[in-house]
Amino acid sequence: MRPRLATLAIATFAAVLLLGGCGSDDDGGSGGSGGEGGDSDAPVELSGEVNDEGTEDATGSDTLELEAGDFYFGPTFIKATPGSTLTLTVANEGDTNHTFTVDDQDIDTDVEPGASADVDVTVPDDGNVSFYCRFHIGQGMQGAVFTGSGASSGSGGGDDTPDTGGGGTPGY
Repeated sequence: MRPRLATLAIATFAAVLLLGGCGSDDDGGSGGSGGEGGDSDAPVELSGEVNDEGTEDATGSDTLELEAGDFYFGPTFIKATPGSTLTLTVANEGDTNHTFTVDDQDIDTDVEPGASADVDVTVPDDGNVSFYCRFHIGQGMQGAVFTGSGASSGSGGGDDTPDTGGGGTPGY
């Protein structure tokens, strides 16, 4: 009788583990983890995990507020006017330091919790510009400014998502 009980307990435990991964972790917000390679609804494909907090259309505008939270940018994707300069006010709403980093444009701005900083991003004529937090890219804190209907990170602006080796800063 005991072997049968042990087998039943093991089968029940395995089923709970298997089904536990099928549940939704949607908190009612506009996004979640895009997982590896981003969300299929995302207008731009980025490498690695992407915490997708939505898309905003900033075409015709030269400014936009970008929320930096723990561990996302909101909006994550920004549609902008080709060839323009977009001033982003990066507001750190999180509890830890974040950066707004664009390798190809030599932008690397630290933003402390509760603070904000303005950064000027040059929008390409075609394609996209990827941005990320230097400390938390490994936790999915990245996004893109794009033109048109979207593109993969390899088109136009190039894939400027850094290879961090899966990293980020441990403990953040």
